[in-house]
Amino acid sequence: MGRSLQKADWNRNSPVDIHSKEMTVDFENNRIVFKGDVKVLQSDFSLTAGEVTAIFGESADDIKKIIASDDVKIQQADKMAWGEQAVYDRESATILLTGTPVLKQGRNFIKGEEIQFSLDEDRMEVKGSVEAEFLLS
Repeated sequence: MGRSLQKADWNRNSPVDIHSKEMTVDFENNRIVFKGDVKVLQSDFSLTAGEVTAIFGESADDIKKIIASDDVKIQQADKMAWGEQAVYDRESATILLTGTPVLKQGRNFIKGEEIQFSLDEDRMEVKGSVEAEFLLS
């Protein structure tokens, strides 16, 4: 299936841009909640969802984790993944996709109960009721 989500273009220190219809900031709990057509962009990676919660460190521009729910779609280059929830951990550069997740590249796909992408290591792990189809050329 080629590279899962390409390491060569990944930089965990790239800015994270988030766009939505609504935003609520909770400084006491270090959370920002985005609602309505949410789009998250970092490097060549994009994530869309109905709702996204960003958890930050000492300041709101220090995003540590992003939790996306409601029709989650992830795209990088020619790869697309989707599921019910995605948790992006910026420190470990991982994304855990759950809720009947699917990864598709061209006509190839992989399904499971959860798919974890390690962005720094160009590695992917699929767990639970794994189904895959690879069309050979």
